[in-house]
Amino acid sequence: MTGSSILARAGAIGFFINLVLHTMATGAVRTNALRASAELGALVTALWLIFSVAMLVLGLIVWLHAKPASSHRRTVLFLAGIFPLATAIGQMIAFGPIFPEATLGLTALLTFGAAFSAPARTTV
Repeated sequence: MTGSSILARAGAIGFFINLVLHTMATGAVRTNALRASAELGALVTALWLIFSVAMLVLGLIVWLHAKPASSHRRTVLFLAGIFPLATAIGQMIAFGPIFPEATLGLTALLTFGAAFSAPARTTV
């Protein structure tokens, strides 16, 4: 297993950890949203769970592209790393430093590391 594959698998595990942490917080987020508005509770819960599904899908994509022989590996891993990085930056701007930013940022760094350390695709 190459260093790039190890980084990609670690990045995928980071996506799965973020999925679990995010899903566990659904109840608290829903409660806070219901305090603001009854209609807002359902919308915020749906948005929160959609983010969890995105973490699952991206984690699976990164896990599958950890294989050295996958096509367009660098591009896919780079694009997958943008989502947690953008989320971490958005949270930093909106809330200041909080724990989820660290897990999302680490996931993005691992995924970017896998993308940049993957061998370039060669054409014959």
